Amino acid sequence: MSSATPVAATRPRTLAPLKQVAQAVGQCHAQAQAYGQCMLQHYQEMERDRCAAEFRAFKACVQTQVRGVYCNRRR
Repeated sequence: MSSATPVAATRPRTLAPLKQVAQAVGQCHAQAQAYGQCMLQHYQEMERDRCAAEFRAFKACVQTQVRGVYCNRRR
């Protein structure tokens, strides 16, 4: 009898993707601060999309930074 071990279970886990995101977030401190300030200002009467513009700016910055780290790493 052979036991079927999932392929993912045999591969070592890597923290590289998480490190890339952490590095990207660190580069987006202004956008993160604006989003955090918006959340803090409106947390008691939070509504859907209240801080959507700030979140979109933060998300776009993080995505741009992650792409930059990934592209520079592949070279």
